[in-house]
Amino acid sequence: MSNDNGQMQALAPTPPTGMGLMGMKLTPANMEMVAKQVTLQMVKVQMALAMPRDAATVQSELLRYCSNPDFARAAVYAKPVGVKKAYGLSARFAEAAMPVMRNLYEETTQIYDDAEKQTWRVLVGDLETNSSFSEEVFVNKRVWRKSKRRDQDPVQTRHNNDGEINYLYEATDDEVNTLRAALCSKVRRNLIIRHVPPDIRAKCLAQCLDIADRDDARDPDAARKQIVDSFLKIGIGADDLAAYLGHSIRSISPTELAELRGVYVVIRDGEATWSDLLAEKQIALADARKSGGLNKVKENVRRQQQNEGRGKAAPPPPTGDAPPTGSPPETKGTDTPPAQEGRRRASRRRNAEAPETTESAQTNPSPPGTTATKDEQQQSGDTSPVGDKPNDAKE
Repeated sequence: MSNDNGQMQALAPTPPTGMGLMGMKLTPANMEMVAKQVTLQMVKVQMALAMPRDAATVQSELLRYCSNPDFARAAVYAKPVGVKKAYGLSARFAEAAMPVMRNLYEETTQIYDDAEKQTWRVLVGDLETNSSFSEEVFVNKRVWRKSKRRDQDPVQTRHNNDGEINYLYEATDDEVNTLRAALCSKVRRNLIIRHVPPDIRAKCLAQCLDIADRDDARDPDAARKQIVDSFLKIGIGADDLAAYLGHSIRSISPTELAELRGVYVVIRDGEATWSDLLAEKQIALADARKSGGLNKVKENVRRQQQNEGRGKAAPPPPTGDAPPTGSPPETKGTDTPPAQEGRRRASRRRNAEAPETTESAQTNPSPPGTTATKDEQQQSGDTSPVGDKPNDAKE
C-alpha cells in the first residue's frame, strides 16, 4: 500500500512555485492543500475505474425505490405551465440516484460575494466518463417586502402593478442561507438527473406516477386527508387549496390530487412559493374560461351556418335542351362506327314496322253501326270494354 501511495504522489502534478490552479498565486501555506486535493481526485478516478457502474443494476435499483408509494409521492414535482402541468423528478429522487449511479461527485464553491449578491458554482461530475455539468447560482442579499419594517429602513421603494408600495430591505443571514440552499438544491438536482440515462429517467417518472395513482385509488379519502395534512404543515389550509382548484377539496379528482402533491413537493424543496403558484393557476383558469367561452361562440356560429345550409331550397333543374331524366346524354363526335351502324338499323326497323301497323288497321275496319267482338278486340289490340264505342262511331 505504501508503494501505491508513492506512485500516486509521483503521478500527482506539482504546480509551479508561487502559482496555483487557473494561474492564481499561492502562498506556501495553501500549496500543500492543493497537492492533497489533486492526489485525492486521482484516487477517486482510480477507484471509479476499478468499480464501474452497471446500467441494468442502476435501473433495477431506481425502479425498486419508485415502487414504494411514499417515495413515489416525494420523487415527483408538478409546476403549472399555462393550463397544463409539467411533471418532473424532484430533489429526493436525485438524492437517491446519486449513490446508485456511483462514481458521481458534487462540488459547491462560492466564487463571488459583495454587499448585494453572492455567486456560487455547483458542479456535478462523472469520474468514469470524465464529464461534468456545472451552473452558477446568484443569491441576492436584498429582498422586496410588501410591508414596512419598524426596526429597519428600506434601501429602495417602488410601486407594483396594483399601485401598492414595495420596500427593499437587507436580508438577514438566515434568509440568505435559506435562499442559497434552495437555489443550489434545485441546480444540483438538475445536474445529477442529467447524468442518469434518459430511458431510465422516463421509466422512473412513469412508475412513480402510476404507483401514486394506484395508492390513491385504493383509498381516496385517506389520500385526500394526507395531502391536506401535508399542506397544513407548511401553513396552507383547505380554503387555500379550494381557491387553487376553483372548487371544494371534497370534489377533488385523481388528476388534481396528483397535481397538488407535485405542488407540495415544489414548495417543500423551496423552488417556488405558494403565492406565485396560486397567481399562475388563477391566470391559467381565467385564460381557460375565456378560451372556453370563445369556443362556445364558434360552435354556435358553426351550428347556425349548418342549419341555414340545411334550410335552403334545392337548386332548380337546368333549363334549355337538356335531356330528360333517365335518358343517356348525347355524345357528339365520340361514337364509334359500330355504334352508328346499330342506330341506323334500329331506325330502319322502326320505320318498317310503322306502315304495317297502319295497313292492318285500314284492311280490317269495323262496319259502321256494328260493335267489335271481344275476340276481334284482342286481335286488333283494343282493350276497351265491349259495347263502348269511340266518339267517332257515335257521331
